[in-house]
Amino acid sequence: MAIYFGDLNFRVDLPRPAIENALKENNYDALMAKDELHEHGMRHNVLKSCQEGKIMFAPTYKYD
Repeated sequence: MAIYFGDLNFRVDLPRPAIENALKENNYDALMAKDELHEHGMRHNVLKSCQEGKIMFAPTYKYD
């Protein structure tokens, strides 16, 4: 088992207004679809045996 944690400095590849709208609508699937870490991992087969639970909460970091 491996646990990854830390500030990996990946972002959501969307314009700020689109991110704010998705957050207001609790549309986390739209954000995950443009999550750079998730996309990079899928595209390059990084962490291919790892699974992440469905994200069902707003970001917990300061993004302003």
